[in-house]
Formats: sequence, C-alpha cells, structure tokens
Amino acid sequence: MADSNPLYAQASQAAASGDKVAARSLLDELIFEQPDNEQAWLLLADMVEDLNEVYDCLQHVLAINPQNQAARQKLDALLKRVPELAELDPDKEKAEAAKKAEEAKKEADADAANGGLDLDHLDLTPLDGTVKPAKKVEEPKKEEPLSAPDPVGGLDLDHLDLTPLDGNKD
Repeated sequence: MADSNPLYAQASQAAASGDKVAARSLLDELIFEQPDNEQAWLLLADMVEDLNEVYDCLQHVLAINPQNQAARQKLDALLKRVPELAELDPDKEKAEAAKKAEEAKKEADADAANGGLDLDHLDLTPLDGTVKPAKKVEEPKKEEPLSAPDPVGGLDLDHLDLTPLDGNKD
C-alpha cells in the first residue's frame, strides 16, 4: 500500500537514492505528525542502524496493523538473527506497567481510607514551629512496675498541620 503523503514520497525517494540521513529526518517529521502511519514506520525500520530501533519500528507497525506481513516477516528474521531482542516483548512491558498501576491504585485506595491523607508522608511539625521536648522518663524503682512511655512523644496533637507535604488537599 503506497502512502500519498508528500513527506513519505520524499522520504521514500531519499531512501531509494541511498540518502538514509535525509530519509530518516523526513520520516521522523512524518511520524511526529502522524504517529499511526504504518508505512512510515515500516520504511523507518529500513533506515535505522540500531537493531533495537529496528525492533521498535516493526513493533509500532504491528501495533498499528497486526496483519502487516512485511513487518511480521522482517521481525521474524530479526529475531532469528538476534534472539535477545525477544526479551523486549511489549506484552511483558505492558504487564509490568499494569502491575505498577494496580499498586498505585491500592496505595491511593489506602490513602482514601485514611481520609485522603497520605500517612507515610505527613509533616507532623506543629503550626507554631515549636516542638516540645519529650517527657523525661525516670528510672522506675525496682518495686514499682514499669509505666508505658508517652504514646505521642510529647507532640501537641491538637495543633498539628496535617496538610500533605505536596500541598494537595484532596
């Protein structure tokens, strides 16, 4: 399928004349304007030198059109030559991204359960800037049972700024 875009025509002509630099520049511009241009990605795969970039270009083509036989054949041939590239499996990357998104959602849900506060990142400095020293715990007498330490460490809990550090109040 021929692409009727003038940039593609110029890039194709530059590639045919052996000017890979000009072809790549034109293809970069075209892909910036039309990121789903299947033919531009396919031609770009022939213009780049780095095998990782070739792999990425062919993956873009197949993401746009999984039925593109030219891209499938080039990708299969590339993976036969360099099997390590198969480790760049986009499905693996998608699964990792989905896992990170799920973890972030769980963390956000936990924050919501705490009234929207991110309890791991609170500034517990009192508003007036003063911090009362912790009460000194005296050595207990041997006859008396130990008393529990002050659970709040001497902080005045009635005058704390509970605004999250990032300033986001929602």
